[in-house]
Amino acid sequence: MRSWWPTVDWPGNIVAEQSPVEIAAKARIARRDERDWPAVAASLLLDCPIWTEDRDFFGAGVATWTTETISIYLDTC
Repeated sequence: MRSWWPTVDWPGNIVAEQSPVEIAAKARIARRDERDWPAVAASLLLDCPIWTEDRDFFGAGVATWTTETISIYLDTC
């Protein structure tokens, strides 16, 4: 398995590499706003939904909760 940590070439320049989860997250959110990839990556890594009002996450293949749905859920507990 290839490491996703940045590698260093000669004479010590850092060569940035993307992690597999970064690549997957960017692919899922690219049609909307690729700058949101860290939240998608965290959702994938932690297997948890994203709490957001941002519609860019809808259709990205990760679960999302809005404040309204969380409020309804908590009221039923």
